[in-house]
Amino acid sequence: MGACLPQGMPGYSPDGKTIAVVTKRKDARGGTLWLYDVQTKTARAHRMPNGWSLKSVKWLGDKLWVVCERDAGQKKDPKTGKPVIDRKTGKPVRVTRTVCAEFDPRKNALSAKRRLAMTFWTVPFLAGYEGKPALFSVNLRDNTALGKMAYDVLSFPQLKKLATVEQPRVLPAGHGWTLRLVSKAATDGPTSDLVATEVVDGRGRKIATISAAEIAPACFRGVRYPVYARLSADKTVILMVFGTETIHRRHARKYTFGVFGVRNGKLLWAGGSDSHFGTPVVKPREVWTLEMVGRDVDTGERTAAALLEKRVEDPPPRRFALVRLSPGGEGGYSGAKKRQIVFACDLGKGLSAGEFAPSPDGAQFLLTVNGAKPKLLFVPIGRKTTPADLVAVPLVGPGG
Repeated sequence: MGACLPQGMPGYSPDGKTIAVVTKRKDARGGTLWLYDVQTKTARAHRMPNGWSLKSVKWLGDKLWVVCERDAGQKKDPKTGKPVIDRKTGKPVRVTRTVCAEFDPRKNALSAKRRLAMTFWTVPFLAGYEGKPALFSVNLRDNTALGKMAYDVLSFPQLKKLATVEQPRVLPAGHGWTLRLVSKAATDGPTSDLVATEVVDGRGRKIATISAAEIAPACFRGVRYPVYARLSADKTVILMVFGTETIHRRHARKYTFGVFGVRNGKLLWAGGSDSHFGTPVVKPREVWTLEMVGRDVDTGERTAAALLEKRVEDPPPRRFALVRLSPGGEGGYSGAKKRQIVFACDLGKGLSAGEFAPSPDGAQFLLTVNGAKPKLLFVPIGRKTTPADLVAVPLVGPGG
């Protein structure tokens, strides 16, 4: 239940014939795109052209899109035209350009026409608009109202601009569904407080409103903005995930979550997880995920003096566990009492768990394994799964 997109990688193409995977190495600036042929069980590696560095990959319809960045040169003062100097380093500030573009594996090229500029976290996503699926891309206007975002809405797959809409911030939830995070201005400054989340279906219709009162029991210390959302395959419940850190304390679990009814907006049950980054399998009475093993986080109350202590780091992500979460406990994150660790696995020295996502039928997780010899790991989802049931596919490109 990490904070990656619902279309998180690895992932199947809509026809189920290809799996797109991004692997990363410590000595490489960007990731490597692997396209795994499900029928032939072979993989082909792709590096981005023209100095682009690969960050992530996603399917938009039946086309493969990549998020890339590259150095765009020195930042210039708009008035003088001279390079902007960093006060700390004394060196010119450099500009990084980020784009989301359609990728053609046959030509190993980014599309010049089907390309969208990006800023920080604003990866374009599919959502309903006036009864049809459309592509939403953030438009950073200076005059956007507090608590709202401006989005350019483009027809899909034509990518013709339909409108620019201003509305509460949108959080994708998969299957073309989204959450609109409704907020109000806080009384103590230029911030906003969450009032409710509106559930919007794949045609752009509001289905339900989840109030702040329903959200609070699923959070650590009051109402929080969700960092991730996921709709169940049967479209009856929606999972919202919340962070837990405060300046004075870190809770034992990295995330808390709530499972809410789609039609009535009611909190059905809640829990907590130390999940890796990825897309969980969400059902009305259970959530499956891959968790990190060995996180050691201070759970005590922290004083002002303790803020100077060294930050607690996560363990190397070489170990993971298949975990089933289900209703239990007495509300809030205590629902984690119904937390079954099906098995734990150590990938071995020099390897680390990357992002994960379920297969279309929800029968198994696909986990990228990073390292000098990357792999794609198939993890069956079931209460009796053991490490012996895992299937590892080495990702070996042309020429080895």
